[in-house]
Amino acid sequence: MHTKPNGGKWSALNFAYQKARGDLVLFVDADSGLARDALKIMVSRLLESNAAAVSGQVTIRNRINVLTRFQAIEYLLGNGGMRTALSSLGVVTVVPGPIGLYRREVLEKVRQLPGNQPKGSAGSKPGDAFGPLSGETFAEDFQLSLSVLSLGGRIVYEPRAYAYTRFPEDISTLMNQRYRWFRGTWQVYAVYWRQLRHLKKEKLRFLPTIMALFYPLDIYVVPILNFIFWSSIALSAAAGASLNDAAAWIGSVSLLNIMTAMIYVLEQDDEFDLLPFVPFLDIYQSFLVNSAWIVAAIDEVRGARMKWS
Repeated sequence: MHTKPNGGKWSALNFAYQKARGDLVLFVDADSGLARDALKIMVSRLLESNAAAVSGQVTIRNRINVLTRFQAIEYLLGNGGMRTALSSLGVVTVVPGPIGLYRREVLEKVRQLPGNQPKGSAGSKPGDAFGPLSGETFAEDFQLSLSVLSLGGRIVYEPRAYAYTRFPEDISTLMNQRYRWFRGTWQVYAVYWRQLRHLKKEKLRFLPTIMALFYPLDIYVVPILNFIFWSSIALSAAAGASLNDAAAWIGSVSLLNIMTAMIYVLEQDDEFDLLPFVPFLDIYQSFLVNSAWIVAAIDEVRGARMKWS
C-alpha cells in the first residue's frame, strides 16, 4: 500500500505513475469501473493501430433521473460523433479520466515538458508529485492528451472498451463539475497556444486546424449562440409572435438528431429509452449547462482562484 499527502488528483496520478513499472499505463478514475474485457481490447487496439494512446468508452451507470439521462445522451452523441471522427484522424483531443491507456515512452516525453517539472521548494507543496500529469489546470486529462498529440503521438478511440462511471445526480453537483470542465478546457487551450503547439515541427496533419478552427467555435461561440437562439424563441413566444417557421425547423433538427442518436445507440450497445430525451438536449445544454459556462467565464476573466469543491 502506497500513501502520500493529499495534493489533488493530478498529483495522485503522478504518484501512481512513479510506482508503476509496465510499458503500458492505464488511467482510471476512482469512481469508475471497467468492463472485464476492456483492458484486453484496449491493448489490442493500441498495438494494431501503433498509436501512443487509446481512449475507451465512458458509460454512465447511475441513470436514475432526468438529469443523469441527459448526461448519458451527451456522452452517447459525443462519443458517437466527435470522438469517432477524431479517431479516424488519430487526433482524439481528450482521453477521458475514467479510461485511457498510454505508452510509457510517450508519457516520459510529456513528463519532461516545462509545465510538468518541479517548481522549486518555494513553488511546491508537500502533497505534490510530478510526472506526466500537470497541475496547471482543472483539466489534466485534456492537457495530457494534447501534450501527447503535440509531441506527434496518435490517439485513437475504442468504443468496445467500457468504463462505467458515476455522474452528478443533482443540479448543484452538475454545475460544479461543468464549471471545472469549462475553466479547465479554456486553460488547457491557452496552454496549447502558449507552449504545446511549438513542440514538434512535423505536426499531426489535422491537429493545428482542429485547434485553430473547431475548438474556438465549440468552447466559445456555440454556447453563446445556443443561449441566444433559445432565449429569442422564448421572448418571441412571450410576445405572441408566430413560431411556425421556428417550430418546423426545430422539429426537423430534432428528428435528425433522434435518427443520429439511434445509430449511436446501436453502435455503442446503449439503451433506446434515452431517445425521448434527445429533442430536449439543446434546451438542457443552453440554459442549465450554459449557466455554469457563464459563471466559469466570469471567474476565468477575473482570475478567480481554482477550487475543487
